[in-house]
Amino acid sequence: HQTRSLRTNHDFSNRLFAYLDELALNNYPYKMVQIRYTVYSDNGPVDPTLSDFVREWNDKYITPRLVIGTTEAMFSKFEREYGADLPAFAGDFTPYWEDGAASTARETGLNRKASDRAIQAEVVSSLTGFSLNRDTLETVWKNIHLYTEHTWGAWNSVSDPDNAGVKGQWHIKQQFALEADRLSQKLLAEALTVNQKGQGGSIVEVINTLSWPRTGIVRIKNPDPAKYKSIVTADGKPVASQMLSTGEIAFLANKVPPLGSKLYRLSATEPSVKTNFPQINNGIQNSRFRLLIDTLNGSISSLLDLTTGREYADAGLYGGINGFVYIKGLSPDRAFVPSDIRVRIKESGPLVQTIEVTAKSEGVEKVVREISLLEGLDYVLITNRINKIARREKEACYFAFPFKVDKPVVRYDIGWGMVRPDCDQLAGACRDFFSVQRWVDFSAQDYGITLVTCEAPLVEFGEISDETGHNSGPRGWKTATPGGSVAYSFVMNNYWHTNYKADQEGWTEFSYALQPHEMFRSAGAYRFGYEQDYPLLTRMVGENQIPLEPLFLLSAPEVNVTGIQTGPNGKIRQMRLFNMSGKPVEFTIKWGKFHPEELYIANHPGKLSSDATLALPAYGIMTLTCE
Repeated sequence: HQTRSLRTNHDFSNRLFAYLDELALNNYPYKMVQIRYTVYSDNGPVDPTLSDFVREWNDKYITPRLVIGTTEAMFSKFEREYGADLPAFAGDFTPYWEDGAASTARETGLNRKASDRAIQAEVVSSLTGFSLNRDTLETVWKNIHLYTEHTWGAWNSVSDPDNAGVKGQWHIKQQFALEADRLSQKLLAEALTVNQKGQGGSIVEVINTLSWPRTGIVRIKNPDPAKYKSIVTADGKPVASQMLSTGEIAFLANKVPPLGSKLYRLSATEPSVKTNFPQINNGIQNSRFRLLIDTLNGSISSLLDLTTGREYADAGLYGGINGFVYIKGLSPDRAFVPSDIRVRIKESGPLVQTIEVTAKSEGVEKVVREISLLEGLDYVLITNRINKIARREKEACYFAFPFKVDKPVVRYDIGWGMVRPDCDQLAGACRDFFSVQRWVDFSAQDYGITLVTCEAPLVEFGEISDETGHNSGPRGWKTATPGGSVAYSFVMNNYWHTNYKADQEGWTEFSYALQPHEMFRSAGAYRFGYEQDYPLLTRMVGENQIPLEPLFLLSAPEVNVTGIQTGPNGKIRQMRLFNMSGKPVEFTIKWGKFHPEELYIANHPGKLSSDATLALPAYGIMTLTCE
């Protein structure tokens, strides 16, 4: 990691020569090597003795010669001398320090959702012609980035957690996430209030901020429960809908246009579709899935796809899918599962079937798990809530997702690409836990299942890691990823010994979605992930409202618009496109509401014609500048 305090480190020469011997034994072929140096710790002042030490060393030894320099200077010289012959490596250098993000799980989840919400706000502003407050938007992104920045708190946040300085630094850090959450909600709400053509009517507008047609279930507050009982299309045709126990109306919004909207109407008529799904003990069922709960620990003991007859739950591990696991200490040998399981049907209708499981467990006051089946959709939604007890002894919380997939290929999403553990990782990358952007997938040759994790970014594969050796140097870390078809969502911990939070308490929510599929297609996994993080939006509009015209249409379904940057009146200035597939793709843009006067590929010379055929490599990105 570093070399420290040369004057006080009497064995420096022995350590340096031992390191050079190690390089020689490994046939290190170069005549220079970088050695990092800091004073006392990785954050320290300038060492006034360093120059004298290096001069005295070089006077005493012919080799090795020490040179004081910067990383830039060293690697510039290294490149000049060896650049033409350097071997090339590709892969993910999976990081080691990210587990601390789960020491403040609630704020981490809020920050992740604020990021997606800010992106949605810009898309909505371009649809409605709203001029977003640029200062507010910049403040949102500043807060998101400052929360995401790797240092959570003071150096003594674990050793002295009640110190006033420790608490003060955490308060500042926490406010970044809270403000990002608050301001992103404000921006999106403001963008949705523009261009409504009146308010207070019975018209519901559903807005799709993604670049492909979408079908999904949306929920709206019923403005008059005594009057409105169902939903119909704008021209009065019945729509599958259901009154929920929350007082909301849920309905199936079908084929909402990409980057556009569709209108529906509240109706006083009773829903036309009645439920006829069988009632089963400790379970729920619709036309696609049958789901059973293990009453010993509250896990999903069976997830049967009724269209294929395939079982996806491995009940032999923690009782099945979505099992809560509490680790008391550093070792999974001290794992606890919930007790006092209580199961009830929360929603039972033609559209939404929801089963609620409440339980007690070591380390928490309560665990509440809600699992929903949605008629007309091919996936399962899960919402878990933990009421955490503050504890400073080492601990961790997981949700286990053991699937029945034979000899799976495991993949996970890192934003602009995906990684197969071990196969796509560089030597020395972390195998104990993985940082996931949206989804994880387990696939055999012709079937598999995709898991989307919304708030919790950390996942472990195959087994829960034993943390007892993580402070004992490299030998305490895994060199290979355990096999199998189980993912552990690593939702909470206080394992690291500095900078991160010593404890956390209160309610925290974790959302997941499960989608069985046929042969794995990366574009399908990405679409499923984006759809969970960028939900269909709704607003009440006046009787004279017309649907928002789509901004534009992309000819290739593999390409997604991952972000739009707007200017005055919501005019698009830039947009970023991402090829979600593992093959090159050519596509065109059919302009709709938005039509740029001039179009450029960022950092490329020359203007594009508006009907130009564009090309993206596999998992490639492109930024278009619009004028």
